[in-house]
Parts: sequence; structure tokens; C-alpha cells
Amino acid sequence: MSGPDPVKALGTWRAVEAGYEAGIPLVLTGVAWFTISKLFTTPSPIRPPTMVELGVVLGAAVALTGWTISRQFFLLRRRNPWQMILVSIIFNGVILFALPRRIASGFEEKCAELGGAVLASTDIVTELAGATVCQVGGVPGNPYLPGVFFRPPFPDSISPLLWVIFILIAAVSVLGFRDKRLRPTTLSSRLFDSLRLAPAMGIKSSAGKPKAEPDSVQACNNATFWGEACGQLYSGDKKWLPGERCVRCHQPFQKCKAELTFTVVTLFNGDVDVLNGLERMDTNAWARGGPIPPDGRISGQERWVTLGRITLPSVITVAQALSLVHDKLKDWESSANGDEKEAAKLAMTRASRISAWIWFGRVNHLLTYATPTRRANLAIGPMRLKDLVPHIGEDLTLQLDIGLLPLDLWTGSKMSFSDNRAPALQNSHFTMWIPVSPPKATKKRQGLWVPRIEGDALRAWISTDRLKQEDEEAAGSIPLAYANRQSAREDLTPPEEMKPSEGSLDLVRLPMNKAGAEPIMDRGVGDSIAEWAWLEWEQIELIRQQALVLVETPVERS
Repeated sequence: MSGPDPVKALGTWRAVEAGYEAGIPLVLTGVAWFTISKLFTTPSPIRPPTMVELGVVLGAAVALTGWTISRQFFLLRRRNPWQMILVSIIFNGVILFALPRRIASGFEEKCAELGGAVLASTDIVTELAGATVCQVGGVPGNPYLPGVFFRPPFPDSISPLLWVIFILIAAVSVLGFRDKRLRPTTLSSRLFDSLRLAPAMGIKSSAGKPKAEPDSVQACNNATFWGEACGQLYSGDKKWLPGERCVRCHQPFQKCKAELTFTVVTLFNGDVDVLNGLERMDTNAWARGGPIPPDGRISGQERWVTLGRITLPSVITVAQALSLVHDKLKDWESSANGDEKEAAKLAMTRASRISAWIWFGRVNHLLTYATPTRRANLAIGPMRLKDLVPHIGEDLTLQLDIGLLPLDLWTGSKMSFSDNRAPALQNSHFTMWIPVSPPKATKKRQGLWVPRIEGDALRAWISTDRLKQEDEEAAGSIPLAYANRQSAREDLTPPEEMKPSEGSLDLVRLPMNKAGAEPIMDRGVGDSIAEWAWLEWEQIELIRQQALVLVETPVERS
């Protein structure tokens, strides 16, 4: 999910929308008059249209022309109704005045294509007496071989009554349809969405002198008339005069005294294959029904690298905070070495500028885990830091998001062996990393995304192993539903008595118990990932806070 720069995009959106609103009526009007001209220039063997029929067809075209003219004036912000009416009457009058001559010349051309001649009819047919007709197959001057007469479908001139009607239609259509759009404008909604996901400018957006530094800023805490805190940034060294006003809210400056200090961390590596290789190495497996062993970190590799600490006013938004962090990354990268230097470079090129994760509590001793804590909130651009941190005084960690999400998976399996050993049933707990950002992003749009993933893509990432079927002749592992201690003791039956499962395996989102040692096997509506078409940020936050567990779904019998 990404968006362009709203300031630059607004002009483009408005130009496209204005071109659509101005161009389509012009095209429709041109097509209408072209169709009328083509219809009335074709010679017809039937009687010509009556005055009512002619008035309906031409009146509709006149109304369409009046609407088109009024829309052009409306889009150009020339809203004088009398000016619109005058121009509409003149345009329609010129078209209607020229239309009979254009149709007469077209009638002659069509008659010539039919191999006929245009002449003034005699009283052979009473209602055509004196009218212009197209004679095809006849002998001129021979009343016994008249041939076929094609009637003109349009009169030689428009009657005064129709002129009056058309003038009224031209005027009324302007007044009635001048503000009628082809479709509602989307500028406001698109601008709102783009501003929601727009990156902040960091220290460049700070006002006044001296120049602000990323780790020394202050913010205005005034309540504004538009319903939110001001949050305008200034240098932390700026001295305020009594009653001096903020440049954004135009009220006497009120400093935000509440500050939040974050420890900034990021992934040490952005290669998803490397990360998943480490997680497979650190998988925790144990016999089904037995106690869960301590989770040893065989790899010894810290997934998260600490870049530094930063103190920010609590009133600013997540986008402002991330822009200040990105301004600080260059300093951290220049002063770091080893893994910290590489991690800082990775964060500068891939970290989102409008979304990040906030962890709560002490986690500095748990950085070898992909999910050091389940108390993690997804912070998105317009959210205020004070709304995301309910208790000031707790250790806070800001995790920069480079587009990789760790999924906590609890599964079961049946291990078969090539020798005569009995199959072994076991549970396992491991982490899988999946991408949640666009695969490619241009330099201008880098970092303008929040985590989002298609449900089918998520299932493709985590369903390969559990789709395998059991092969009685081959050794290996097949997936089974995860079972906690009580349920595992119930299904520990001898291998020869084990029956094939009649249900299907499914991954569901389950909360962890208070000790955090095992999932609570209590399903609810919306827990199954099979029910998710798209995972928006709220769902991604839930699967980061909870665990995905492989369970067995029983077959429903009729």
C-alpha cells in the first residue's frame, strides 16, 4: 500500500478529472450532432418525421449542447448564468441554422450514390407536392415510368415554433445541468488517503531559528480548531518570547512536556532466505505429550540490531517520528561498525517512512528471537505517539520495518523412518518470515507503504509442507495438527492402530496463555487464515501479537 506525494499529485489528479469532465461532454455532443446529421441525410422511402418527433430529437441534442457549454464555463470558474445562457443560445442557434443546408447537401450526395436525381416532385404523391425528392429508376418527364421516390427526412427549414422551443431548452438546460457531473469528484478522498500515507519532512519541516536537530526538537501541544494537536516542530534550543505564536496553529506556543525515549532497532539482514534458514536452525521440537524444552538459540545470531536511542515529543505523529529517525540514521551509520553499520545502511534504503512497530518492555536480552515480545503495536503515519503508548515510563523500542514480518507457527508432525522404528509424533515451534511490502519500489516512492499482503500469497508461503500426503513406503515427515499436553496424551495410540485423519488441516490465529508457553486452543470466527482475502494492518498486528497454530478441522457430515 503506497501513495504518491500529495502536493505533486493533486495537480495531476485535478487536471485528469477536469479533462474527463470537460472532454466527455464535448465528445458526446459531437457524436449526437453527427448522428443526427447522418440520420437525416439518408434518403427514406417512408414518411418524414413529424414536428413532434423532430422536436424531441433536436431538443435532446440542444439540451446536451447546453449542458456541455455550461460545464466548460463551470470548470473554468466563470459562473455567470446569463453569460452561459447567451453562449448556449448562440451556439445552438448557429448549429440549427446551418443544419438544414448541411442535410440538404448530404441528401444530394446520398441520392447520387443511389444513382438517382434530386428534383421537385409533382403531385404524383399528394403530401410530396412541391417537395424535394430523390427519383431512382424513373424516366424524367415520363409520368408512366416514375421510378422510386425517396423522401427527404428533414424539412427545408425549422418552423418558428420549434425555434422558440429550442431557445427555451438551450436556456433551461444551462441553468438545470451546469453543476451536473459525470461522476462524483474523488479529489477529496484521494487527497485524504494520500495525506494519511504521506511521509513527513523531518527536521526540514521545523520552523524558526535555530535549525533543529533530529535528537533535539520540541513540539507545539496546542489543541487546534481542526480537531487534533498541533505538533509543529521547532528546535529544542529555540527561546520563546511570552505570547509568541506558533506558525501552524496561530496560538501562543505551548510546549509538549511529555517525551518518549525509544531504542531504535532494525533487522540485521534483509534476505528472507537467510532469515528463514536461521529460524529452521533454531526450531524448537519435542515429543508430543511431553514437556516443552527450553528454547535454545543454536544459531546465536541476533535478529535485531540496536542502532541507538532517540527522545521525541509524544504529541508528534508516527510519520514525523520516523522522519526524525531517518534523519538520525546517517549519524548512526557513520559512527557504527560491523553488523550495526550494515543494518543502518539496510534501514536507510528499505525501511518504511510511514509505518513501524513499537515494542513494550525490556527486550535487549531477547534480540536473538524474531519476536522478542508479543506486546507489539503497528504504528502508522497519522497516529500520534501519545495514543500508541498508554503508559509513560515503560521501556520502549521502535522497530524499523523493512518489509519482512515474522510469523510465529506452532505445528505438529509425524516422523517416519526407513528402518523398523515406530513413527514418532512431535510438536514444533518455529518462526517464518514473509514479505509484506511491495517487491520493487522506485527511488522516489521508497518507504511509502504499510504492511499488507494478499491472503493467497500468505497461504502459499506457509502451506507447502502441510500439503504433502503420507507415503507409507518412504521415510520422512508429514504434518499433523498441533496438540497440547492434554490432547496429545489422548491420541498417543500404537502406530498399527492409528487411523487416517478424516479432517483437514488449517492454520488459525490463537492467543497465548499467560505464561506465554503454549497457545490457548480455543477457536473463534475469523481465526482461520482461509477466511482472509486480504490482510490489512489490523490483521497483521493481530498475527504479530498472537500465534498461528496448525489445527485439524473436522469434516461436517450431512
